[in-house]
Amino acid sequence: MRTLFLDFASHNAASIACVTERATVALTSVDHRMTDSALMPTVESTMKQAGWSYADIARLACVTGPGGFTSLRMSAAFVNVLADQLHLPSVGVHLSDVYCARVQKSEERHQSWVWVHSTRKQELFVRTFGLQDSQWTEPTLVSIDALLQAGFASPMNIAGELIDEHRAALAPLQLEDMPLKPLSDVFPALLAAQTYK
Repeated sequence: MRTLFLDFASHNAASIACVTERATVALTSVDHRMTDSALMPTVESTMKQAGWSYADIARLACVTGPGGFTSLRMSAAFVNVLADQLHLPSVGVHLSDVYCARVQKSEERHQSWVWVHSTRKQELFVRTFGLQDSQWTEPTLVSIDALLQAGFASPMNIAGELIDEHRAALAPLQLEDMPLKPLSDVFPALLAAQTYK
């Protein structure tokens, strides 16, 4: 199944990809602040790298958040229009699920970790993986103070995107960045596991 994937929510890994069930055949890194006028040419350029036309697309997927309002609006609207006009199934993928697919649990100490995403001055999104009795098994907006008081063991394994100010505020947790797989390696399995409608 050929899937066109858009992620404009990520600050560090915003991308457009053409993905089959076996491989990522084209991947373009983009600025998450892409303009409306640059969207179509960039998507079409990525499809051209893959040797695809719009008729070759079987499914559509995009990251639904968290992220900037304009970035999310633009990618979701584009995918919704394509889904409608080309009569294709689509799916929204949460950014925490993208990071979950990317995390390399190479050592025993990497079995539990926290996805973090900076959003407001004193708040960030959090989701825990592999932690017993966690209150944040789904993406949740929490204050920095709540995260500091949650009782996580140090060092705290993290994956996601933190602004420098949040990283400094969370320094008492001794943050340790998880090793990540390349996007191109995780897209086939990640997108195959989604439920398209």
